Amino acid sequence: MTTESPNYFAPASRREAEPPPPPPAAEPEAPKNAYGIAGLAAGGLGLLVSWIPMVGLLCTPLGLTGLALSSLGLVRFKRGEATNRTVSLAGVAVSGLGIVVALVMLAVLGISSVVGGKLSYPADADEKHHVEFVVTVTTPAHVNYGAQDELQEDTIPPGTWRQTASYDNGGFPLKLTLDAPTNAADRLLCTILVDGKVVASLTTAASSIKDNVSCTAQAN
Repeated sequence: MTTESPNYFAPASRREAEPPPPPPAAEPEAPKNAYGIAGLAAGGLGLLVSWIPMVGLLCTPLGLTGLALSSLGLVRFKRGEATNRTVSLAGVAVSGLGIVVALVMLAVLGISSVVGGKLSYPADADEKHHVEFVVTVTTPAHVNYGAQDELQEDTIPPGTWRQTASYDNGGFPLKLTLDAPTNAADRLLCTILVDGKVVASLTTAASSIKDNVSCTAQAN
């Protein structure tokens, strides 16, 4: 029995073909979601300013913009046009939170201006700011005083009249008006003091049968 020896001189076409080298591995595609990133940036900025009184109102358009852009990023992800869903979800959450915080701050400011912004009569020692309304007349007079949208009334005799009040939260105007029948020798004086400091004062000499004096100031 004979064995066939390999033919080392066979043509190359008859040799077993070597497999080609594997192609280089493709680099993973970087996540992309431009709308989601823009929405997250707008919502994040809105959330940062939402805690600042009054300035936080700017959060509402920023939050709505961030919410719209982030939602558009989610739509593009579902269509296969974007690859980073997480950033869009984060943008929706941050934008929504900023809007909620801004609305809560607005409600708190509104409640404090309605409830805490009124004057207490007489002055309450526990409140931050004290107001004193002072009137000097030589004839009986009618007085209106207090916060401009809720004036108190009183009729006072000749002499010096004082009324104290207090408040915690300002942001509203103070007003003191006196109305008295006078003659040429009379003088009318009104003064408003806040925390011991004169913020409004007016003196007038009567020149008619009826004279009116008004002082206004801002409760800060």
